[in-house]
Amino acid sequence: MIVIPELRGQPIDPSSQWTGEGFLTTKMGLDATRPKKEGFEKVDVPEEVKRRLSPVLKDLMGRIK
Repeated sequence: MIVIPELRGQPIDPSSQWTGEGFLTTKMGLDATRPKKEGFEKVDVPEEVKRRLSPVLKDLMGRIK
């Protein structure tokens, strides 16, 4: 499970807070997969996508307390 605080949210979300610039909330992701009997199937992200997402992921990881 990954929890990322202070991401953009919606006013309809009762857990979001108005910051003067927008609504912020905490979001989470959960990996609920399980292995196959024969093991895992290896999946990879294309290098171009990794390169474009690297700055975004570094910023998000810097926000995790």
